[in-house]
Amino acid sequence: MQKKKLLIYPVLLLVILCGIFIYSKKTPTVPTQPTEPPKEDSSDNVNITDPDSDSQKPTTDTTDSGSVEDGKHFIILEKINADSGRITFDRADIFFSGQDDEEIKKLGENPDELPNGYLIDNKDETQFTLTLDKNVNINLLDNESDNPATTFKTVSLEEFLKMVGTEQVHSYFYITVQNNIITDMYEQYVP
Repeated sequence: MQKKKLLIYPVLLLVILCGIFIYSKKTPTVPTQPTEPPKEDSSDNVNITDPDSDSQKPTTDTTDSGSVEDGKHFIILEKINADSGRITFDRADIFFSGQDDEEIKKLGENPDELPNGYLIDNKDETQFTLTLDKNVNINLLDNESDNPATTFKTVSLEEFLKMVGTEQVHSYFYITVQNNIITDMYEQYVP
């Protein structure tokens, strides 16, 4: 009798975990595309140093790499160089279930079976390095708000550099490029 009681607890736990897994597969979370805050226009380059850095040695990242056409682009932010005010990124595409179903199907995926309701397509992993405008408009998701998927907080370039440091970042953003200078950055919510 005692062995049967002990066996029922692991079996019950297994049944509960399976139920949670099956339920989560049937009800994917679909993020909404954020609404952009008002745009500020500027075009000056930036050459900034990291205030938290112990050394003021020159950086090896002194030039932009590649040319990116003007306009809005979805990117995977790979690295930030606080000394030079440049970011390295990989351009990609993001598609949402319910909004971009045809594009998702063209990529061979079923929009109803995306685990989190979105798909990132990164056909070309070429990385670009561009300079941030000294007055770049940086909008980060406000994780303290009631709706962090669509609520932004605007931060200065200096605040942004302090927040992320010089580590590799791997965050998702929309950027606006004008003459190979990044003028706007909007963080993209993903669950």
